[in-house]
Amino acid sequence: MKLLSSPRIAFRLLMMAAAAMVLIVAMRALNFQQLKVVYSAASDTQSVWMPRTVKLDQILFTMLRYHTTTIRKAIAVDPTEIKSLDGEFVEMDAAIPASLDGYKATITSDAERALWTAYQSKWNAYLEARAPIVQEAAKGNRAAAVAAIAPARPSLVDAFEAISAVINVNNAGASASALQAGQAYDTA
Repeated sequence: MKLLSSPRIAFRLLMMAAAAMVLIVAMRALNFQQLKVVYSAASDTQSVWMPRTVKLDQILFTMLRYHTTTIRKAIAVDPTEIKSLDGEFVEMDAAIPASLDGYKATITSDAERALWTAYQSKWNAYLEARAPIVQEAAKGNRAAAVAAIAPARPSLVDAFEAISAVINVNNAGASASALQAGQAYDTA
């Protein structure tokens, strides 16, 4: 007790306690900053990359649906089925430009923009190659419509390869974002 009665020793103990408090507050602030970094990285993955991946999945599904519906229309005989398929085309013809524009708005790099432009030109080439199928099917000439399917396939394959390149770029970005979130978590 005699030790604490000395003002000099009491002052030193008080200063050490104050320094300890400052260190505790600094550590808590640092932990809070680390949590913010983890949240930010995870947020980026969730809010940027996941919606882009979903949009690309929807575009792929719509491309496949568009071609299979074209084939179904080429071989359809029943007038109610043909009318139903025409309704599907009206729906897809409205949905495709919206989904393409929706993804295009999320593109941030010139390299990805170039890949996207290449994809769109290949998709348009497919639409041109598919036109004879639809024209012959509209005339009711099933044999000619079916014969026109094979020449349209290479342009469809090209469009799928082009969208695959865009998907690879997106997946690389999503992986980098997830890796950053993991590293932020590991260092937190």
